[in-house]
Amino acid sequence: MFNVMVVHMLMGVAVLSSGVAAFFVKKGSLQHKKAGQLFSITTIAMVPIIVTTAYLDPATISPLGGLFVVLAAYLVMSAWSTMSKPEGVLKPIDFALPGLGFCIAATCLVLGLEAVSELNKTPDSPPDEAYFFFALLAFVAALLDLNNLRVGGLSGKHRIIRHVWRMSCTLFFATSSLFTGPG
Repeated sequence: MFNVMVVHMLMGVAVLSSGVAAFFVKKGSLQHKKAGQLFSITTIAMVPIIVTTAYLDPATISPLGGLFVVLAAYLVMSAWSTMSKPEGVLKPIDFALPGLGFCIAATCLVLGLEAVSELNKTPDSPPDEAYFFFALLAFVAALLDLNNLRVGGLSGKHRIIRHVWRMSCTLFFATSSLFTGPG
């Protein structure tokens, strides 16, 4: 178990370091693109690390922690997809993103309802509200993904806004998890 947690911590450092680097370098520069790519790759790579951690020691990762990393990966994939193609163009991943977002929202909602009805809460139990917050965030992101499909791909300021809010939200979540720990 120790080795998986070490990998988790090292990957977390890579996520935060690359995210902060992308935040502070000149936007659109090669350094920004490379830091953003590393941020995206390391964030998405956290999914199998969290799944492995949860499998090896289920007590270390709560269901909310698992949803948290899947939501972060979804936001990063959609933000990266937006900027990795010319304006007004759709990629195959763009057609899958709304479904993924709605699945995350539904799972958060179901687990949130289960958490509310749980009788044996411990002080370490995640807050019930977090499930519903993540459900709302995923639902809104999925609706915006549908709008992206409706207009045939975003362009101009809408493209930049989509990229910025999703990457910034993910960086905020990653930074906050540094202080709250796994799960």
